[in-house]
Amino acid sequence: MTFDDGREILVEATTRSDGAVAIDRYIVNALRSDQLPVHVEPILGPELSSTAIGYHQRSAQEALAQNAVSAVVAAFRQDPPLTTKEGIIIFKDVEADPDVYVGAAADQAWESAWTNQDFIACFRFSPSSDTRGSLGGGLTTAHWIDEPGLSEAFLDSLERKAARRGALPQEHAHTPFLIAYVSEEPELLPVNTGSALTGSRGWLSGSTSAERRKWVEEKRALRPASLTQAIENAYQNGWAPLLDEWDHGPDAEMPFMHPGAFLAACDDEAFAWAKAISGVLIVSGQGYYMQWLPNPFAQPELNAPWLQHIGFPGTKNAEQILWRDSE
Repeated sequence: MTFDDGREILVEATTRSDGAVAIDRYIVNALRSDQLPVHVEPILGPELSSTAIGYHQRSAQEALAQNAVSAVVAAFRQDPPLTTKEGIIIFKDVEADPDVYVGAAADQAWESAWTNQDFIACFRFSPSSDTRGSLGGGLTTAHWIDEPGLSEAFLDSLERKAARRGALPQEHAHTPFLIAYVSEEPELLPVNTGSALTGSRGWLSGSTSAERRKWVEEKRALRPASLTQAIENAYQNGWAPLLDEWDHGPDAEMPFMHPGAFLAACDDEAFAWAKAISGVLIVSGQGYYMQWLPNPFAQPELNAPWLQHIGFPGTKNAEQILWRDSE
């Protein structure tokens, strides 16, 4: 990308899917394949509701979802009159047939299953006017969000992209290298990506400003000298506005509990890859927010303070964007 003043940046883009199982697609394909005139609304249990992180977890969830849908279709095949009734099919065990309830018993069975959270998936059903079957909106159950796992997967994606920096032509050895990360993951929030790259911050609740300043100084005293020096160097080299915004400045009231990948790269070989990145732009795939995190600690030839002023939001928190038509 070339700016009007002739400066250039290189942009490597990557997209992360939402990690959700494709159970809707499985249901539609199964209903249409068997020409089942039934309307189905899936309700996923905790195991299928959580976002899959990594290939193995995603594969296990997909297999579980396919088993559940196959069991539901088998129930309709074995008892064709079910397609003319209203009820619920509760799938609890891959080794056993699902439980089928119709009429008033369906509501009682659903109340029990929802209370106990002991199901893999439930499927409400009713007759459909479409002879090929139809799908309705479903639900996911409450589940723990694996924030550490999501943050680790986020950093893994960036590390893979950073590795491509070394393969670029020599004429771009000093061209800033950015990564544009389009996230379709609804559970990966700006606080996760911001903390992963810039560090996790703390807050001393119920305190005065003076007490918070003292707490900040105590936390700073525990920081390795090499990281303190890296911050001071960046502060003197044009990054002061950004470092103040990130709570690295002298007036910060939120100390860092752990350094993010950008700063950790100055002291930890495991994060050395981050020095090859001049900045990361995170955009919500749903069009909800944009988060711009330039890297004050990139290696010297890729360190570009002017990236603070290229028109992207400069706050540590994400900025809401409204680029999609709301109609």
